[in-house]
Order: sequence, then C-alpha cells, then structure tokens
Amino acid sequence: ADRRKSEASLGAAADEATRARADLERLRAQLAETKQQSEAAADRANGDIAELADALEEAVEEAQRVQVAYQAAERKRQEAEAQLAAALLDDATSPVRSAAAATEL
Repeated sequence: ADRRKSEASLGAAADEATRARADLERLRAQLAETKQQSEAAADRANGDIAELADALEEAVEEAQRVQVAYQAAERKRQEAEAQLAAALLDDATSPVRSAAAATEL
C-alpha cells in the first residue's frame, strides 16, 4: 500500500513536472515572440527617430537660408531708404541751389 501510494505520488509529481515543463516551454516561446516584437518596434522607432533628425536638420538649414535672405533684404531696404532720403534732400535743396547760383551770376 505504501509502495502504491509512493508510486502514485511519484506519478503525480512526474505529471506536475511535465505540465511545468510545458508551461516553461510556452513561456519561453512567448518571451521569444515578445523579444522579437520589441526588437522590431525598436527598429521602427530608431528609423522614425532618424527620419525626424533628418527633417529637423533640413528645417534648421532652411531657417538659416531664410535668415540670410532676410538679412540681405533688410540691407537692400536700408540702402533704398538712404537713396530715397538723399534724392528727397537733393530735390528739396535743388531750388535753393539754383537760386543761389542765379544770384551769383
């Protein structure tokens, strides 16, 4: 009776070990799948990050080009204002200079 009880216990323990082994294999398979999915997601994220970094670099370069163009346009505007002021001054003083020249004659 003790022998049968021991054999039954041994059989139950063997069944439990078999179930535990099957659970372990299932968990290993799930872990491998999860790891693969995580690596794929990380690769996609790294690709997205690289694309964003490239886009940011392009945006910075474009902003620098716009700034240079703005500065050139601002210089031209200031030059045009100076030329206009000189022309207005010349027009305003021209009759006076003409009158002065006429009185000298």
